[in-house]
Amino acid sequence: MKKRTFTLKIFLLILLASFSSSLNAQEKTDVGSPKLFEAVNYAGGNIGLSTGTTGDGHHFFAEGLFQYNLKDWTFFAGAQASKDGGSITLSVQYWPFTWERSRLGAKLIYNLDIYGDISITNNILPGITVECQPTPWFAFRIDTFYLFKGRFIYALQDQAFQPVNTFAYRQELLFYLPHDITLSQYVATYSSFRYTQPADLELGLAASWDMDENLTFTADITSRQIIYYLFTTAFTAWEFRLG
Repeated sequence: MKKRTFTLKIFLLILLASFSSSLNAQEKTDVGSPKLFEAVNYAGGNIGLSTGTTGDGHHFFAEGLFQYNLKDWTFFAGAQASKDGGSITLSVQYWPFTWERSRLGAKLIYNLDIYGDISITNNILPGITVECQPTPWFAFRIDTFYLFKGRFIYALQDQAFQPVNTFAYRQELLFYLPHDITLSQYVATYSSFRYTQPADLELGLAASWDMDENLTFTADITSRQIIYYLFTTAFTAWEFRLG
């Protein structure tokens, strides 16, 4: 029994030493080059399902996405289509301030949303983004935007154009796991093709797996909540997405 206990202790010490060496090697490799800041150019697509709300039934949708980086600039273009309409989003981001583990940038988003024969909406969002990766396995991102929403409602004759001035916000936590797997958790008032009022929150979990240098698999699940009064919320819909 003593011999087994001694052997087990030796095995645990070897395992701990190997794990510590692996962490140290990872720390040395990642110092000065956070994974969050890697400029990634991509073209991809998503398919998804929304369970819908009271006024909008469940529906499928498809998305096409494209991103290109040029020095300190990031350009994005995307489109979404569903049975009720479509949406187009364009954005440009500039990163004037970059440090070893964090950076600060300015971003401008334009979104055109066409909702069947009901309305057409222009969303314009200028704002700033803060990103930080304090350790090789964890990072976070915060977006804050001014949101101008100009909505044209076909059914309204005298006041068809409805302007709204408000804000948009997104906070995301990212966890980098072995085997090129990334998990993220986010709280936001907007998404790439959806821009609503600040009380309409999205709570989501996402995962991505870099299968090789040219292919990444993604999965996303989002819960939508409406905030009433101070801390009372009501569930409105689920959204599932694969890419």
